[in-house]
Amino acid sequence: MSVSIKNFGQFGAGNSGTSRGKAQAAVPSIRDVLLSGQSSARVSSTTQTSKTSSSDYLTSSVFMQNLKAKLSTAGDDPAQYLRARSMMDALQRGRLKVSDPTQGKSVGAWDPGQKNAKATAATEIPKTNWVDFLNAQLKRSDDGALSRDGNGSYVDKATGGNAYFGRVAGKYYYVTWPAETKA
Repeated sequence: MSVSIKNFGQFGAGNSGTSRGKAQAAVPSIRDVLLSGQSSARVSSTTQTSKTSSSDYLTSSVFMQNLKAKLSTAGDDPAQYLRARSMMDALQRGRLKVSDPTQGKSVGAWDPGQKNAKATAATEIPKTNWVDFLNAQLKRSDDGALSRDGNGSYVDKATGGNAYFGRVAGKYYYVTWPAETKA
């Protein structure tokens, strides 16, 4: 359906008001796209996740598959590769933890591809915004910079373990796993 530029601004001109309303309903607003951080090409691909609540999605096999896919595509950066390998090892050992403070939930990640894999229930964490959460969780050096370890991961202040803040399937999550120890 096409909308005439001549009639675009006229609400009372024939059928253009209803045509315009139908056209707007089919296309997400720029505000929605920018706030979600997705291009219009990816908006439709995430409709599956919007059918379930965020806390249910966090514990689902779909989320775990998306997490594993993200870890499997490490890229060309050596630090990113080392971090992804370390996270993948922790996932396979059942030691990877994923948190979403905006939902107040945290879950132990599991590999849906493993034969005896079982979903874990989400636990409650204090609900807060990302800025306050990251300021409370990430360790800083004496000069105020965020501390990183040898594999390029941030350092979790509470555990001394590795930490990562990034996107999985278009939404931000905080991921932690134990730091590797040298024997």
